[in-house]
Amino acid sequence: MAKTLPVNSQTAQANSDLKNALLVITMGVRVGDQIKTVGYISELQRTHSRTNTHLKQLEPYVNGTFGGNSNVDFRTSNYFPGETVEVAPGPLADETIKITRYALYTATLFEAFMRAGGGGILQDTQIQDVNNVSQISRYVNLLQQIRPIDVYEVYISPFDHTVIWGIKYEDCWFKDMGRNVKVTDAVINEDATLDVARTRQYFG
Repeated sequence: MAKTLPVNSQTAQANSDLKNALLVITMGVRVGDQIKTVGYISELQRTHSRTNTHLKQLEPYVNGTFGGNSNVDFRTSNYFPGETVEVAPGPLADETIKITRYALYTATLFEAFMRAGGGGILQDTQIQDVNNVSQISRYVNLLQQIRPIDVYEVYISPFDHTVIWGIKYEDCWFKDMGRNVKVTDAVINEDATLDVARTRQYFG
């Protein structure tokens, strides 16, 4: 996946057109402490929200209980009867990420995440070969995840291919997974939803 961002003028050379250029920054998904790739991720959706409370102005006069109607001026009033005076932020709602990946014969999406993240019942640590053809389709049931895994959303520099910045989704658990097969499609897509405990910044 890719995202278009303006080039930071501090990273461009002096008197270079790069100062005002736009470049395509590649976005990728990595898993586990070893930051392993898990195949071609075609879609990543993040759900991050909270419920806020709107505190309303109900007094009959604007800008003070004892103000007169002559003081009513919608343009200069700090708040108007029936209007929100303040928004009180609430706690975060449960956060999830939804991932779609092209299916690989060497490992399903769920299996690749378990191998890279070390969250499955068949290994205690992350393994190097995420798509090992000798260990095909060992993970087929959500109950086979017994430890949380970390998922990284990273943005790669077009200059030196290092991670510029990213988001770390910590202690993730698979919530659901599925496979979408259509006769008209040239590829098979797999998708999964993961519950996220917390998110943090990541800089590689």
